Amino acid sequence: MKNPILLRTGNHRHQFADFLDRLVAGSAHPDEWSSFVVMHYPDEFLEEIRRCVVRLAIGQLPLSLESPEGRQVLRAWAMAVRSAARKDTVSSETTENE
Repeated sequence: MKNPILLRTGNHRHQFADFLDRLVAGSAHPDEWSSFVVMHYPDEFLEEIRRCVVRLAIGQLPLSLESPEGRQVLRAWAMAVRSAARKDTVSSETTENE
């Protein structure tokens, strides 16, 4: 098994979305769960997505983390997180240029 890719300083949204992609593909290292999901985020949007992943993993949603439907939901959340990260990047660049 490959070494875990752990959360680093920087854009947590991109890193979390990449983690969700690895989770879907089955290539996430077990240590990554602690790094990305056990940790709490000051970013309210990312924190809510993190909570949703936990709910999916512990069976509080009608889908399973390992089911095709569950993986589809994870892909959609990864896309939403990436989309929000791009919006934040564009917004901060606009602010810096003003």
